[in-house]
Amino acid sequence: MLSHNLSHAHGHGHGPHGHGGHGHHLYMWHTISGVLAVVALANFWYAVTRQRGGASASEKARRGKEEGEEELLPYDNTTKQTGDAAASKSSDGAAVAPPIAESVDAVRVRALCVSFLCLQYSAYALLRRYSTGILKEPWSAASVLGAGEALKFSVSLAAIGAWQGTSEAPASSVRERLSFLVLHSAKMSVPAVIYLVMNFLGFVALRRVDAGTFAIVQQSKVFFTAALQRVMLGRALSVPKWCALTLLVLGVSLISLLSQPSRQCGGGAAAPTVATSTAASYLTGVAAVLADSALSGFATVYFEKMLKTTVLTVWDRNLQLAFWSMLIYVPWAIYEHPTQPFYGWSAVTVVLAALGAIGGILVALVIKHADGLAKNLATASSIVLTTGASYMLFAGPMSAEIMLGCLVVVTAGFTYQKVA
Repeated sequence: MLSHNLSHAHGHGHGPHGHGGHGHHLYMWHTISGVLAVVALANFWYAVTRQRGGASASEKARRGKEEGEEELLPYDNTTKQTGDAAASKSSDGAAVAPPIAESVDAVRVRALCVSFLCLQYSAYALLRRYSTGILKEPWSAASVLGAGEALKFSVSLAAIGAWQGTSEAPASSVRERLSFLVLHSAKMSVPAVIYLVMNFLGFVALRRVDAGTFAIVQQSKVFFTAALQRVMLGRALSVPKWCALTLLVLGVSLISLLSQPSRQCGGGAAAPTVATSTAASYLTGVAAVLADSALSGFATVYFEKMLKTTVLTVWDRNLQLAFWSMLIYVPWAIYEHPTQPFYGWSAVTVVLAALGAIGGILVALVIKHADGLAKNLATASSIVLTTGASYMLFAGPMSAEIMLGCLVVVTAGFTYQKVA
């Protein structure tokens, strides 16, 4: 199981508080976390002052319009709006429509979806740690994933029956609509297969690199997602947004490194395994993590493209993805335990599978109402909640450096939302 391999990998690598160079390592982590916090707060200050400047420009433009003056529009300082004209002229004479203001309800729905996804990721990580690390439950990962996909399939089918929505699927009985969606679901096999390949890449990586390296390199999926959005969706990010993303990834990486159990104990590094004994093997592991991150970014952007460029509802696409995922994970679970597919399950495992299903639904809703990058930001930011809850519930690691890392993640996430 991936979670088992991850737990095993945590036991390797030197820590900043281990034997040898304790003071040097401690000073180094103090410096890194302090510098990141200062840069994040400076970026936050820039975003706030820029927002206030934009608000002042908007107020000035409004007063100028009331006085019959010709003012520059705040959203485009190269165009002017004369009188009550609804559109402006670009440099080549073509009409340029002003940006459409987003409704308050749309903003609230997006914020709720992102917030719930962040909470779900934290709850899922904590419950999985409790199940595998404390209760030592021997359940199969394939059985939990398969059950979660089956539950997501059922919820999506119920939603399709309750709300028709704008869809190219026939507006007839649920059975006919289900048949249409399954027969026309080939495109959704792509992300399902990608997720399967990502699982195998995770196995390969965790046998060759330590958990700290895995956690840091895996954060590159945020950059892969942003780059692929530019290529596949034509959506470019501004320099301030790239800066905020970089700070967030650095903050998450800092927390991931300092939260490793081996980095909080006084012992030295464990002896490396055979798989991690050569440089070539280590590079293979790093390449596997990078491939995993690239595939994660591609799957996220691909799913967003399917949601926003085709005439099917989010529930239609969720059902199709769950269908293909069940075709993968259910036979896998049966193969591992032919007579007892739910071997090792308990009430905690049932809740874990339900949380997984809820997470899949929330991911689709976040991608639908925001974008794929917002999904990655929510999952990355959830480490703040997970770290705090782990400290209170499981006596997990906590230090000034970790708290500064949490500050970096929170301020960077806020800055990303505020800058244009």
